[in-house]
Amino acid sequence: MLFTAMFNTAMKNGVAGKAKMQDDKRKQAQHCLQCANYYITHDIHFMYGCRVFQIKSKRQPILDVVDASGDICQGFKAKPERQK
Repeated sequence: MLFTAMFNTAMKNGVAGKAKMQDDKRKQAQHCLQCANYYITHDIHFMYGCRVFQIKSKRQPILDVVDASGDICQGFKAKPERQK
């Protein structure tokens, strides 16, 4: 009984932790979309790029930056406001 309760708790925490991780990745990807250094490369294999880190990636560049450095992107520069 005790093992089952501990297993169920661990599974719940694992699932919740995974969902939180996915939410963090979505927020980081949004971070790229709001950056002036982000661009679409038009390369079919590496579609997304970052001018600061000079990388092309299959996924949002911030995800590669976080994987490589363990820290959030230090090259973020907000896009200027669009004229209406």
